[in-house]
Amino acid sequence: MIVPAQKRDRPERVSRPAAPPARADHADRTSDSVARVGGLQSSDDLERVGTPPGGAVRTRLRGARRAPHPTLALAVTIGIGWALWDLARVIGILPTSQTPSVESMVASAATGLADGTLLGPLGETVVTVLCGLAASVVIGIPVGLLMGRLRIADEALGLTVDLLRPIPAVALVPVAVVVLGLGLSMQVSLIAFAAVWPIVFNTRYGARNVDSVMTDAARLAGLSPFATVRRVVLPASLPSVLTGIRLATAVAVVLTVVTELVASGTGLGSYVSSRQQVGDVQHAFAGVLLAAFLGTALNGLVRLLEGRVVAWHHAQQTAAP
Repeated sequence: MIVPAQKRDRPERVSRPAAPPARADHADRTSDSVARVGGLQSSDDLERVGTPPGGAVRTRLRGARRAPHPTLALAVTIGIGWALWDLARVIGILPTSQTPSVESMVASAATGLADGTLLGPLGETVVTVLCGLAASVVIGIPVGLLMGRLRIADEALGLTVDLLRPIPAVALVPVAVVVLGLGLSMQVSLIAFAAVWPIVFNTRYGARNVDSVMTDAARLAGLSPFATVRRVVLPASLPSVLTGIRLATAVAVVLTVVTELVASGTGLGSYVSSRQQVGDVQHAFAGVLLAAFLGTALNGLVRLLEGRVVAWHHAQQTAAP
């Protein structure tokens, strides 16, 4: 009797998982890249908020709080300040005979700008602020990078910085007048002396906290120390540098008005002093109001620059757990 041969057991075919569907477009790949960089699991944690021209995709975290619009924040601040000023006049904290209303100050400022009375002093103040701020940036960023990256430079310059920083710049006005005379050079020197410290310390902090992996990779790539600072350290330190510049802007505006009040003879400070001496309090306060708006406008410009240049830094902070 012939026994039929046993059938060989054939291995079962293992079905392969279906390939994931191809990405629909470049926007989805960009969202996934943003998610991976931010430490998220997938692009589902992100919500697309717009696609500007050029194909770049802007995303934000779902559930993240939206920052208030700058215009709305400014309007709320002006409204609160306006209400507090009028309240102080009504309850007698400010004498109504010596403190004009906000409406009259705004009207005087608008009239002075229209007829050119305030336009000239405002332009002189803007030029002085920008010159002093530029001088402080040119000095502060290199010194901060040097102190942040070289320990020997930090130790050598640390004592000098600690001695000079507490000196009030206003106290140096008589000395500056004697040495430099009355003019733009005296103002720029005092502004740079006062405004350089926020830039130095913030740049130093940013340069010192650069990730060592980045600098090691630059060294392995054959970059020189100068090229490493220029192409790695400085870009990574930009958030701290711009913060220092924003703080220095307020200091520059204050020192500009002070030097104009004391010894310059030009700008908004001189205008306020001359109006106060003849008893024109309303136009004097209009000059003060313009100085306040100038500081606010410059601060807003630096914030706008900060949002454009270091947007990656804000995105990382938003995506951090």
